[in-house]
Amino acid sequence: MKMKFKRYQTEDALTNGKDLSRKEVDELLLSLKQQLEEVDEEILFIIEKNDYVQLAQLLKRRKKLYNLIATVEASHEDEGQSKSIDKGLHEYLKGSATFTSAKGEEMIDKWCEALDKFNDGSQQSLSKTLEWSHSLFSKGNQIQHQIGRSVVRQTARSLNILAHMVHRKS
Repeated sequence: MKMKFKRYQTEDALTNGKDLSRKEVDELLLSLKQQLEEVDEEILFIIEKNDYVQLAQLLKRRKKLYNLIATVEASHEDEGQSKSIDKGLHEYLKGSATFTSAKGEEMIDKWCEALDKFNDGSQQSLSKTLEWSHSLFSKGNQIQHQIGRSVVRQTARSLNILAHMVHRKS
């Protein structure tokens, strides 16, 4: 929503926004609140996509919108309207914060569950790998031991035969 504001008489009035009519201020606030609702919808979508970089950017943008709304309201409200608008804004911000907090807690719970499953899977894989390595080394040691015994027996037999041959010739 593109807005045009007229009647700026001085640079100071433009900078401070004091030369805006009540109607223009209301239009500005309505536009900011619409932007805030759009950002809140985007935040929910981004939470479902698990894009935490974009979520951080949207949270910063939402904070800026809140600050801007509060600044505009504070600079252009009457004493009587001040309390009702503040209360409405407070309720809106409180509801939004509660909703966002609940979604954040849900996401944290989902991440924790996923990490727990990953840790369990990793632990099981490591355990099976260790069992496999242990059995492989045990089998290798058994085969080496059998080969060693066989070589010693063959060597002993061959030496025995050689000793008999030497003894007969002498």
